[in-house]
Amino acid sequence: MELVEQLSVQGNVSCLYCGEGDECEMSGLKMFYGPDAKTSEIGYTRVEDQEKVRAEAVQIGRRIGERLQKQQHGPLN
Repeated sequence: MELVEQLSVQGNVSCLYCGEGDECEMSGLKMFYGPDAKTSEIGYTRVEDQEKVRAEAVQIGRRIGERLQKQQHGPLN
């Protein structure tokens, strides 16, 4: 497999959506946001709302498509 590109996105601590974040002894929520943090108080970051990431993903998808076309049909000249 060949690496075509890399994409970085802002994400969330999984503790925000597992349902146990406020009670779990292993919660990363407290580590990242402090001992009194509550899941209801932390904003949730959606990758769908990151326009720059979306645009980069589209470009990467195009590059992958171009490479696949070249592999199947050879260079288009």
